[in-house]
Amino acid sequence: MYRFATFLPTLLVCAGMAHAASATEATRAIGAMPAWFEPVAQPRPHAKFLSRGGQGTLVVGQNVAAFQSRDAQMSLRLIGANPLAAMSGSGEKSARSSYFAGNDRAQWRADVPHFTAVRGYAVYPGIDIVYHLAGNALEYDFIVAPGADPNQIRLLFDGAGRATIDGGGELVFPNGLRQKRPVAYQDGAQGRREIAVRYAMAKNAETRFVLENYDRSQPLVIDPVLYSSYLGGDRNETATAMTVDSSGRFWVTGSSASYNGLTIPTTPIQTSSKGGRDVFVAQFSIDGNGLALNYWTQFGGGADDEATSIVVTASGLVYVAGFTASNDFPRGGAAVMAEQAGGMDAFVTVLRPDQGADALQYSQWFGGNKDDFANALAVDAAGSIYIAGTTQSDSLPGVDKGGAQGSNRGGFEGFLAKITPTAAAPLQYSSYLGGDSSDYVEGIGLDASGGVWIAGYTASSNFPVTVDAMQASRNSNFDLFVARFNLSKSGLDSLDYGTFIGGNGLDVLRAMGIDAAGQIWLAGYTFSTDFPTSANAFRRTPAGGADAFLLRFDSTKRTTGAAIAYGTLLGGRASDVVYGMALSPDGRVALTGYTFSDDFPVLGESRPARAPLGANAFAAVLDPSKGADALVYSNFVGGGLNDASTGVAMDAAGNIVWAGFTYSLDFPVTNGAAKQSGGGSSQSFVIRTRVN
Repeated sequence: MYRFATFLPTLLVCAGMAHAASATEATRAIGAMPAWFEPVAQPRPHAKFLSRGGQGTLVVGQNVAAFQSRDAQMSLRLIGANPLAAMSGSGEKSARSSYFAGNDRAQWRADVPHFTAVRGYAVYPGIDIVYHLAGNALEYDFIVAPGADPNQIRLLFDGAGRATIDGGGELVFPNGLRQKRPVAYQDGAQGRREIAVRYAMAKNAETRFVLENYDRSQPLVIDPVLYSSYLGGDRNETATAMTVDSSGRFWVTGSSASYNGLTIPTTPIQTSSKGGRDVFVAQFSIDGNGLALNYWTQFGGGADDEATSIVVTASGLVYVAGFTASNDFPRGGAAVMAEQAGGMDAFVTVLRPDQGADALQYSQWFGGNKDDFANALAVDAAGSIYIAGTTQSDSLPGVDKGGAQGSNRGGFEGFLAKITPTAAAPLQYSSYLGGDSSDYVEGIGLDASGGVWIAGYTASSNFPVTVDAMQASRNSNFDLFVARFNLSKSGLDSLDYGTFIGGNGLDVLRAMGIDAAGQIWLAGYTFSTDFPTSANAFRRTPAGGADAFLLRFDSTKRTTGAAIAYGTLLGGRASDVVYGMALSPDGRVALTGYTFSDDFPVLGESRPARAPLGANAFAAVLDPSKGADALVYSNFVGGGLNDASTGVAMDAAGNIVWAGFTYSLDFPVTNGAAKQSGGGSSQSFVIRTRVN
């Protein structure tokens, strides 16, 4: 089961935007992520550094820069250059990467440095080359020392076809690549002086530079720029969940398809994928009006690995849950299962990022003979992990040892599992939850008395509700459900509470949370015309299509209609879908998702210049204590194709960060973004918004 709507099949490219409650602020965008150079694991003459960005994989070696995307490949070679030229990274960043690929620890890498550029020294006598990234372009500068001869520079492009020089002085290749007209300059006491320069093509397809007179006693810089209008990413990457830690740092997780097992001959470039999608985890901190990337890691095996949930504890542990098809998924700690059971299995992974190569503290599968998807994650004070999700398996580990429901009653079935990593037998509890039709679990939370709440939506008329249910029967083809487990009990007694919630149409849950007062918050979308709302709602009547909803379920009044302590709709005349929710300590709630509505409410911003084309990502903040004035911030962003936000986090200072993915080539980014355009495949984004 894939959690996203069918209109968006779903590296990480991030665009940063900053918003205030009254006006948009200028901000520094995050740009492409990853958008840095890092040393390859096993350096070879033609592969010393690589950068895996949204436009493709770039590998730089001695006298060669090789590009690979899903749509194109080519390489740039320096003909006649020094084959022993030294290379080094420059502009080292504070952030680091870690990679945990497969289950062979000898292949894991940690504390991989990030560089903004790579320099090759004396590639020709007296001439260095510096590679660096700018947006969706590769720039490479030749630094010509005083007295050195720039006529030594000879370039050959392989894999792009024979170039021609157009009327504007640019190199144009048959496969769509272009290289801008070169620039040359000298810096002196009187400032920068531009030197006239142009390309010249030799009969053997080599490219050279022709320069007018310049001061040969001073250094010279020649600066061509290689770019493409379509070189569309070797990644298909999706941000799926976010959280904020006790220090106010934001964490994003998701999954990435990238070319990892790089097998690159000198020319042309050939790359191969290690396999499927890997999980990524990134950490950001507030940096002025923007965001700064502090940490990046990827982990996974030879098949698809998808992250759905993330929790970060005050002790610095990062918990990630999701699902994997990899039989070599990286593992550590006491096993829940000896081997992957088949199809997709749920997984849970615990990271301590400050431990370098030992960062992976615990990682295990959970699943049965068919597909199992962990969609939600919670962690208690003792470090026990609770995962909940949906399964098609006929059997799951431990369900026959005291769980509330020991069998799959039909279709997709919900499940709950408790795993204690420090225990010799880590699986502490396991149960199905559902009826004879499809049941989807989307949220989990822990209350102060040790109860485990899970929520989702169900098509089962015989879903196991309890005698004190607020709503005893299903009202439509899909209704929400809320259930509480008491894991100190066994068998049916461990299911403490279960109820339907819903109206006369399709109701779908996408997010759940529990606040400090123990109130259960639910968010998603509904087609019901009588969806339960409260008298103090922001809006009680549907606006059209699917409407986003926000509910607060009062667990102290769960047997009566008063259990819906707050309920509101949100949206416009078309369909509006919530995918993520965040609760603030001050009682405000942030929602994010996507909208097709051109009249989606906009507050705290000027209305976008045009109506949405396709789906646009949105973020909204509500303060339920303000009744009809509950909406304190709302806006949507997007481009000409589909855009969706899938996760949101909110800190105590009113900063919200929302993340998702876009197919739009014109998705708006702010000045300073390292990547000003996407590559044509899905690109993820991160937006920072300030709400007063």
